[in-house]
Amino acid sequence: RLTVPGDVVVAATGDPVGATDNGDGTTTHRWRGEHVRYFAWVADRRYRVTRFTWNDVAVEYLHVDGEDGSLRRSMETVRAALNFYSARYGPYLHRTLVIAETPALGSGIGGVAYSRLIMMPADMRHSLLRSSLYHGALAHEIAHQWWGMTVGIRRGEDGWLNEGFAEFAARDLERSRE
Repeated sequence: RLTVPGDVVVAATGDPVGATDNGDGTTTHRWRGEHVRYFAWVADRRYRVTRFTWNDVAVEYLHVDGEDGSLRRSMETVRAALNFYSARYGPYLHRTLVIAETPALGSGIGGVAYSRLIMMPADMRHSLLRSSLYHGALAHEIAHQWWGMTVGIRRGEDGWLNEGFAEFAARDLERSRE
């Protein structure tokens, strides 16, 4: 449960199970997450939400700007990654996936994956110099839904396996799209 100002868009690990207007300008949002390794959430008044369905999975793409060609390309990357990884490594096991462009990450980080929630730097998708890096990083972070989130890897002791498998999967996807 998260209680936030009513005008804030919020998303989190898990399946949304409801929201309650508290009558004081706040809303309490509730999620249920089973078979998850980490809980994370994002919130921003500026978020716009673009939704699509992939194989009965509700995908939400949270962004702070309008829809444009770079956003459509990002959603194509999400679809391609889910298709490829599901065919190669087994089905995506959840009903939801959130991709959130997060201004707080800054430009020095390629992205961060949590169970069912991926955070990407907000400004990276629009950069002409870094756009291809964004899509590679997005594919890499989606791969973590398999390597690290589904196939458990001890972060402290075996983090190299987590990153190694995710990077291999993302490069394999990239080669398949050439």
